[in-house]
Order: sequence, then structure tokens, then C-alpha cells
Amino acid sequence: MRSETGWPRGGWTFWIAAAAATAITLVCAANSLRWINRPFPGFFVWDNLFVPAVGDTDWTGYEAGIPYRSRLLTMDGQTLASAGALYARAAALPLGSAPTYELQPPEGPPRTLRIPTMRFDVGDYLWTLGNYLLVGVLLTLLGFAVFALRPDAPAARALWIACATWGLYLVTAADIFGPAWFRPLCLLLQALGPATLVHLALSFPVERAPLRRQRWLLPALYGAAALVGLIHNLVFHRSFAAGLAIDRINSVGLVVAGTLLIGLLADALLRPPSAAARQRTKLAALGGVASFVIPVAGFFVYYLLGVSFPLNFVTFSIVLFPLAIAYAIVQHDLFEVDAIIRRTLAWAILTALIAVGYLGGVGALEVLFTGRGGRLLQLAFLLAIVAVVNPLRDRVQAGVDRLFARERYDYRATVTRASQSLARLLDVDVVVREILHTIVATMRVEHGAVWLRGADGGYRRHAAVGAAVPADAPASLAPDDPLIRRLEAAADDILTDEPIGDPALAAGIAALRATLVVPMAFEERPLGFIALGGKASGRFYSGEDRGLLQTLASQGAMALENARSYQAVADANAELRRAQAQLIQAERFAAIGEVSAAVAHGIRNPLAGIKAAARVAGLELGAEHPARATIGDIVDESNRLEARIKALLDFAKPFEPHPAPCAVDEMVAEALRALRAQIQAQAIAVEVDIDPELPAAAVDRGQIVEVLLVLLSNAIEAMAGGGRLSVRARRSDDGRHLQLDVRDSGIGISPAQQARLFHLFATTKPTGTGLGLAVAKKIVERHGGRIGATSAPGEGTCFTVRLPL
Repeated sequence: MRSETGWPRGGWTFWIAAAAATAITLVCAANSLRWINRPFPGFFVWDNLFVPAVGDTDWTGYEAGIPYRSRLLTMDGQTLASAGALYARAAALPLGSAPTYELQPPEGPPRTLRIPTMRFDVGDYLWTLGNYLLVGVLLTLLGFAVFALRPDAPAARALWIACATWGLYLVTAADIFGPAWFRPLCLLLQALGPATLVHLALSFPVERAPLRRQRWLLPALYGAAALVGLIHNLVFHRSFAAGLAIDRINSVGLVVAGTLLIGLLADALLRPPSAAARQRTKLAALGGVASFVIPVAGFFVYYLLGVSFPLNFVTFSIVLFPLAIAYAIVQHDLFEVDAIIRRTLAWAILTALIAVGYLGGVGALEVLFTGRGGRLLQLAFLLAIVAVVNPLRDRVQAGVDRLFARERYDYRATVTRASQSLARLLDVDVVVREILHTIVATMRVEHGAVWLRGADGGYRRHAAVGAAVPADAPASLAPDDPLIRRLEAAADDILTDEPIGDPALAAGIAALRATLVVPMAFEERPLGFIALGGKASGRFYSGEDRGLLQTLASQGAMALENARSYQAVADANAELRRAQAQLIQAERFAAIGEVSAAVAHGIRNPLAGIKAAARVAGLELGAEHPARATIGDIVDESNRLEARIKALLDFAKPFEPHPAPCAVDEMVAEALRALRAQIQAQAIAVEVDIDPELPAAAVDRGQIVEVLLVLLSNAIEAMAGGGRLSVRARRSDDGRHLQLDVRDSGIGISPAQQARLFHLFATTKPTGTGLGLAVAKKIVERHGGRIGATSAPGEGTCFTVRLPL
């Protein structure tokens, strides 16, 4: 775990290891520097008189053909006890003396050589011990720095172990030719080296499948390597043959592990596990390949092909690796430590500038002015420095940002603008568009989309900007999708398409054509997420970018919650208004019912008397009597008035439906059969289009048939001279309603008449009561549906009924 500053929490082990590495490096560097300008035999040996493949082509040992990996037996016929004895005797001889040496090569009989002594100058130091120290120090510093910044990243831990192991091995190797105080550590680190390369190959830039599946692999590998190092220390002075065998094992292991590392780094570069991984590690991978190709090839040629040359020549290229990693951290935010490094560097520069300015200014004032006046000037100078701290800090930070070559945007200004915009928005669609616009405009993202959580726990793509969405990209995600499960479990973690520990999750993100997924959560409750593609600049998302995205996502989630709350209140108010309107309408119907009952009671009895008297009079008059036609008109108008009273009473009824599953085609057929005579009499062509996959509707069959009769009767009466009548039934566009369309080719309805089409007593027919459509509307609304009409004079009319399925 890391603290907010990026340093390891509870890192006493880390600091002890760092202190120990520093002490070892300083001691080995001091011991190695003592070689400069000293006479020496013209070759190096270890304390067990092993001749390593270290030197230069102008050394007398190399020119004499000394066999590397041999054992020194005698010097001028005398047996030597240690490397110190050899160096002491060589230093005591006049420079250029050529003592006789007997050496035992790895294979074949002993060889006798005369090798002149020589002076170890600065050039010799730089090619050998200095080379080891430089590369070792750079590797060690890199390893500890990366781990200090990102101890939680598996790749950073692997890099720390590999760099620290190889770095300290090279540092102690520079000492093993002299006092050899750290010889046991050097041999142990040499044995661990190949294992660390395998660890790095399987962890950098992302953790690969073998490590995820076989957790025992690394402990077993390191355990075996440590055992080899322990055995090497035990046989170092006891068995030269065993030491040679272990040296070959270590070298073969180095070739195999190095080849694996180069291959996997090349694979990560050519076939990256994700777009983000390639952007972040391409330079580091190139540096790694360039750094290790020469050492691995050199050891292969030396140990497997038998070509003898100083192996210290192949270590120079390793310096490219720490340089490439450092450059990738600075320029490409490798390990996502960009913000920490930039702030640290800016504060370091600012501190240095203030210190230099303050000390220089105070010193100058001290020299030029003395006494009380000088102290006052110093105080004024200090206040001036305090006044320029903030402007200077901003300028230094801007300069560091330019050095790091990031896309420039004002973090604080962006957050402020987004907060002010989102706080005013109360529409979900507008909130989503504002979030996407802010991100795309600020970071120049190629494409992005906002996905919102539904009531069922699934997610749907609500809006997208940028590149067109591919046809095979999903538009919704089920609650059991790996990405959704991860979001529900950890609603604060930004996800990438790198398959770190979960290839299925990475595949799901890649299916969205995204390289980054930013969750949107309110009070730890996920509301959605933002899926972003790559940047137009080709760079990846830095740590500062991710911080800004998290802030924008949090603000967007709050704005979405506010918008949804507002919409819920608006829906509740609308529902309340609908309920109020229904209550008013019910009261109106009740009043109509009371009036209708009173009117019917007061009119029906006199009307019945009028109609009876008229019929009696008609019977008493002859068939040819002139008043007989008038008597018939009285009877007809009485019947018409009675029908209106009956219709008025029917309209005042509650019309409470009793729903049951009903086949739509059967209801339409029943209504058409009832009107078959009128249809045939007027030569009307009937077209019926019923969706065969339409499910049964839960309605009151009798009431809906009555609605169809009203609509069909009106259509027939509108086509007195014949025409075409069309009845169509299908699902609505939202899939939740039954939609019935009754269309005629009649005379149509004027706009003025359409405004009062469903009002009580409104009619366009000379003999109409104005109650049919009002009754139909009441029945439909009692079913929870809607009825409407579209028409134009001379172009026919279409009535549409929508009922819940």
C-alpha cells in the first residue's frame, strides 16, 4: 500500500534494504577505486584463484592467451594461497616483469604462460570495474525508485527485484576481484539472476497467465536458484570442478531466461495485451530488447559456442534499460507516477531557486549593509521572496509540465466549469451530453460513450460521441456480465483493457471498443460508467488524466441523481394532475348522471304520453288523411328524443371494465359482422390486418367491441358513396401496448371539428347524438389507454386506440 504522497506505507523493510544497498555500493566503489594506478598481473582472479572472463584486449593476460574460466596453479613455480597473494607478489615485481604462470583450463592439460605485469590505469577501470559499478548503480537506483513509487503494481515489484538483484550483483562483482568482502552475496545474486529475469518476463508490462494460474511457480523458481547459490558458496573453495559446473548452469540459465525476456518483451510490443499497455510500455519494451540482446548473445557465443573474449564488454548495453525505463516514466507515465514526479520535481526546483535566491540576497545585503538598516533590508527581502513564491511555483510547474510534454489543460478550471454546468442541469440527456463534451474537448478523446444502469441491474448505452459505434458492439450489458459484476463490487476503480488478473473483464472492455472505463457512482451506488477510446494524440491516460476523469464522473453521477430525482418529482406531479383530472371528470360524470336521471324522469313519462296519443290519432285517421304524415313525424321525433335520453343515461354509467384475455382478431370480426349489412349496402371494401404474433389483450370484451362499433359506424357513415375501410392491429413501437387503427377514405373532419371531436354532444352528422365518441373515449381511458384521430377534409380519417397489453 502507498500513502497519498506515493511512498510505501510501513516501509521499514524497504528503507533497511535501501540503506543496505547504499552501504554495499559505497564500500564496493571505494574498494574498486583503489585499483587505479596499481601494478597487477595483467588479469583478474577470484579468491579461489578462478580466472574470470573479465579484462581488456590490450591487457597482457589477454595478449598472452590466458584461458578464461581456468584455475591458477602456480606463479614462478610457487603455489598461491589466495588472490591477495597473487596481487601482492605481482605488485612487488618491477613493472613489465613476466613471471611464469601455470593454469589449469576447464578442459585439457595445464598450460604455462609468461604474462608481464602492467599498471591498472583509468581506462582499464572504466572498461571493467567502472563499467560494472555504473550499470549496477543505475539498475539498483531504478529498482528501488520504481518500487517506492508503485509498490502495489506486480510489474513494479518484478522490476525492483530484477534490477536490485542484477544491480547489486554487478556492484559486488566489482569487489570480488579484490577484497571480496561480499563474495557470498555476489554468488547468491548471480544464481538468482536468471530467476529474476523470468519473473520480470512474466510480469512486465502485465502479469501473464502462467503466474496467475500457477502461484507456486515463482517460489519454486527462486527456491531452486537460492539453492544453487548456496551450493556455489559451499563448494567455492572446496571443489573447482563443481564451481565450474555451477558457473555453466548459471550462464545457461541466463541465456534461457534472457531469451524468454526478450521474446515476451517483443511480443508485448508487437501483440500488446491492450492499447493502453502498448502506449505505456512501447519505449520500455524497446529499451529492454536493445539492452539484453547483446548480453544474451554474448553469453550464448561464449558458453555454448566456445568463443573466448572478456564478458565485461557485453554489459555496456544494459545501461540502455534503466535509461529507457526512466524516460518512459517521465514521458509516458510508466507505472502511472506522472503526478508524483511532476510535483516532486517542481517543488525541488522551487526549493532550490528560493534557497539560492535567499542565501545570495542575504549574503549580498550582509556585505553591503550593516547594522539595523541591513537587518531591515534583509527582512524586506524575505517578505519579497514570500510574495513571489506562489507566482514562481505556478511558473515552475508549468515549465515542468512542458518538459513532460503532456496535453495541457487547467485541471482546476475544467472541474470548476463542469461543476457549474452540471449543477444547473435537470435533464438526464443533457447531463450525459455535457459529461461527454467536457471529456472529449479537454482530453481530445477519439470516442466515448455513457452507459446508464437500468432498474433490472443491466446497463444500456445512453449516448455516444466521436467515432461511429461498430455494428457488432453491444448496446446493453446483462447484470451477470464480468464488467458489470466488477463495477458493482468496486464502484470507484477505473478499469483498463489490460488483462491484469481477469482476462474476461479485459475482453468485455475491449468489446466496447474502449481502453478505459470510468465508473459513475453516487454514495457508493453505481449509476453507470463512461467508456472511452484512445486519445487523438496517441498518448495514454496519465495519472492526472485519471484523477480528472474520476472527478468528472463523480460530479456527473451527482448531476444524474439530481436529474432523476427531479424527473421523479415531475412524474409524481404529473400523476397527481392526472388523478386530479380523473377525479374532476368522475365528479362531472356523477353530476351528469344525476341531471340525466332527473331529466329522464321528468321527460320520459310525458314523452311516452305524447307518443301514445300520436299513435292513437294515427290509428283513428285514415290512410289518406293529410295529417297522417305529421302524426308519423311526431312518433319519429319522440323515438329520437328517447334514444338521446337513453344515450345520456348510458354515458353517465360508471363503465367499470372487467378485463379478461381476449383475442383481438375475434373482437374485430365480431364488430364487422354486426355492421355487415351497412357495409354491403354502401359497397365498402374492407381490409383487415391483424399481427398474427399479437398476444391476447386483457380487456373487457363487450366494451372494446362497443368502441369498435362506434368507430366503424362513424367510418361507414363518412363514406356514403362507398370507399375503403381499413382495420389494423399491432404492437406499439414501445412493445407494451396494443394499437388499433380504424381508417376510412371518407369526407374527413375539419380542424375546428377535431378540437371537439370527443366532447359530449359534439357531432358532425345531422342525425348524430354526439355521444358515441365520448362514450368510446371514456371506455378506452377506463382501460388505461388513449384514443386519438388524425384527419383532413377530403382525405379520410384514422382513429387510433392504444390499450396496455
